[in-house]
Amino acid sequence: AIRTALGRAGVVLVTGGIGPTRDDFTREAAARALGRKLVQDRAGLQRLRAYFGRRGWPLLPSQRRQTCRPQGARTLLNPIGTAEGFWLTHRRARPAVTAMLFVLPGVPTEMEHMYRTAVAPLLRQRAVASACLARKILRLFGASEVHAEAKIEDLMNDATGARVGTRVTPAAMEVSIQAADADPAAARALLRRVERQLRKRLGDLVFGTGSDTLEAVIVQRLRKNKKTVALAESCTGGGVSDLLTHVPGASDCLLESVVAYANTAKTRTLGVPAALIRKHGAVSAPVAARMACGIKAHAGADFGIGITGIAGPGGGSKKKPVGLVYIAVADADGVRVKRYVFGGSRTTIKRRAANTALNLLRLALT
Repeated sequence: AIRTALGRAGVVLVTGGIGPTRDDFTREAAARALGRKLVQDRAGLQRLRAYFGRRGWPLLPSQRRQTCRPQGARTLLNPIGTAEGFWLTHRRARPAVTAMLFVLPGVPTEMEHMYRTAVAPLLRQRAVASACLARKILRLFGASEVHAEAKIEDLMNDATGARVGTRVTPAAMEVSIQAADADPAAARALLRRVERQLRKRLGDLVFGTGSDTLEAVIVQRLRKNKKTVALAESCTGGGVSDLLTHVPGASDCLLESVVAYANTAKTRTLGVPAALIRKHGAVSAPVAARMACGIKAHAGADFGIGITGIAGPGGGSKKKPVGLVYIAVADADGVRVKRYVFGGSRTTIKRRAANTALNLLRLALT
């Protein structure tokens, strides 16, 4: 695989397989691929001894393997782990190009740190760039990939001069923009122009950029507007609360959360009349509305969210199938309820319901 990659590309990055165990054989593979001997990095061995010594751990013979490198390789330091990376150049004949091979740890935090601090600077120094590439990602929620793509289809055929593509993740949909030009300023200007066109088409489907999450955007907006929210969850089992409390500063705006799973809890804690549940069922628009209003009043919050549904795999019927979820948002203007039927496993339905509830809160804040 390393030989094949070096035959195709000017820069090859390999991650993983440079630890101390028997299944860590990337260093041996790199040496064989390039026809080089495997040699001990004495300075690396000293660093490893010092690392273990500071912690009072014995240095096992197997640990010494981590400091072996193909002959001629240069070390990539790892200040947050024991597996140091390495890199070397390889001159290939057809076409006559000097390729660069980088071998990094597989642990994501160590690999990402090593790339940012050591590999990226080396690439910037050695690259002969014919163009500047400007890139941005828009994060969307509230439409399927097909429906979102239909709004921007003509912008995805390179007519703008930029490359536009879509990708779906468990938490959101992404639209990526890549603009290239020999002039960095021109590349950035093209990127901004295409971004404006995309935002105009996609409207409030766009909730953020880059690595933004719904929960982080919502906490930011709640804090900025000095607003608060309280949650009444049934089928999501605290999933919305969990997402929000992952965000630093959520304590400024999330007042209270109740998992009212049983009907008695909906009545006792949230004030949902038992007669209303008997008439419409626990999974219904009226019950979701009363849950949202009940938690809003109970907590004294600006927004109340009520969620009730059937996560499955059992419990559904022809009238109320598995995946049916009602989500209500109550605020000073009243209460609004949306009906959804989500597909997938129990876990998927719960996750999609939680994210959708967050998105409805985002739209209410907007």
